[in-house]
Amino acid sequence: MSVVSSSERLFKKDTQVRGRVYLRISDADIRNGEKDTAGVENQLPPCLALAERKGWQVDPRPYEQGGDVYIDNDVSASYSMKRPGKKRSGKKRSAYDALIRAAIADAEAGRETGVIGWDADRITRDPRENEDFIDMAEDYGIQLATVTGEYDLSTSGGRLHFRIKGAIARHESEHRAERVALKHSELRAAGKYWGGQRGFGHKVVPIIVDGRVRYRLELHDEEADLIRQAARHVLRGGSLSAVVRAWSTRRPPVLRARGRLWDSQRLRELLISPRIAGLRQNGNELVEADWPAIISRDEWEQLRAILGTKPTAKGPKEPRSYLASGIYVCEHCGTPMLGQARKGTPAYACRREKGGCGRLHRIAAPLDAYLQEAVLEALSNPQMRAKLEIAYGRAGDDTASELVSQRDAALARLKQLRDLAGDPTVEFDVDDFATAKRRLDSVINEATARLVELQQTNALADLPDTRELLQELWDRADLDRRRAIVRLVVDKVIVKAPGGGKRFQPTPEHWRIYWRV
Repeated sequence: MSVVSSSERLFKKDTQVRGRVYLRISDADIRNGEKDTAGVENQLPPCLALAERKGWQVDPRPYEQGGDVYIDNDVSASYSMKRPGKKRSGKKRSAYDALIRAAIADAEAGRETGVIGWDADRITRDPRENEDFIDMAEDYGIQLATVTGEYDLSTSGGRLHFRIKGAIARHESEHRAERVALKHSELRAAGKYWGGQRGFGHKVVPIIVDGRVRYRLELHDEEADLIRQAARHVLRGGSLSAVVRAWSTRRPPVLRARGRLWDSQRLRELLISPRIAGLRQNGNELVEADWPAIISRDEWEQLRAILGTKPTAKGPKEPRSYLASGIYVCEHCGTPMLGQARKGTPAYACRREKGGCGRLHRIAAPLDAYLQEAVLEALSNPQMRAKLEIAYGRAGDDTASELVSQRDAALARLKQLRDLAGDPTVEFDVDDFATAKRRLDSVINEATARLVELQQTNALADLPDTRELLQELWDRADLDRRRAIVRLVVDKVIVKAPGGGKRFQPTPEHWRIYWRV
């Protein structure tokens, strides 16, 4: 870094100061879906007038067009520096960074430079950045002028005044953050809308309360219907990837609230979000929210059990092109066969790169046709349906509700036990606590597992029981739905290799179906 000494600055040929105006506002209003620029634009005229009074040269065009005006709109100046062990917080102040680079470049080129702002706290609200700005001003002779007051950074008094201003601004930011956090805590406990970006499925509607404009969430009918369809799809055995594929191939495609395409992870986050069930997270508890639910609490609890609560649990993954990939199993090595086209023809193969022997390869069409026929025949058989209902249970409107109630009661009791165990005034036997905890954990795990099993119960309940109606449903269903139907009744299919150039036939010599019941 080249530092310009004070003696060098005395002999600069160009004595006119080039002023660079920096404008910033933390929170810009939204008008017609766009950020309002009036807040920062209102700062510009007095800054230009100040430059004129001081005789500084300022090009009033934006710096992107070669001018001297740098604007950060809707960007906070607090916590903008990256510190050891901490992530950079807030939006990057790109215009401020460009301003500093340009001012230093001017000084290194031998030109007097000054920075103009509305107030010192518009430039920075972080004491660390204040010190950096002071160091830059001392090293390069860069001046500072603000509409609300003068800061001569070449003197100890001016630097002290600038430091005090930065400390006060930092205190105001922290105090405001504390008030906002307290207010958000109150809103969470009351289940109220807290502002910010709307969630997919709801829309923000302005209302008048006590003469002031407030906002509430209402259903976005089209998006809410899409969420219900996606929820039903997953609840009856479908995959997230199929929903994402369907949404992305629509014309126009279904987009997230911020205008981006969906992916499986974002869809999973949506479907396990308490918001769509009319709930709000308050710490470890759920409270009733003041916005309308898109799906029922019971459906949401099932989705949460199926898709998991950890970000890494993305729910069921299904192949995109093959009906029974992973269901067919190689006779030679017992490895599931996967889809692998052969000379452009869809086929299943025991693939070496997936741990298989590589000895078995079958064209997909005849296998899938015979599997379809076997599955539909099985589902239309009264004896098979009876066995499936015994295995999966009958669908009932109160089944999920009962399971949720059992689990919530066990969770509440477990919380009470933990509170008692942590209370020094209460005598509590550690062994008794461990025993009670194991029992309650067992109830919680069993209820969660049964909620997941309801996926098969729901899928079975949606199926007609006659061959003709099953065929009609199959013809209308997409690949993901067909896979769910197959998995409902088929555990695996051993594909054999009879040899001798024989063509595949659905006989014990060529394959064997292992039914789930």
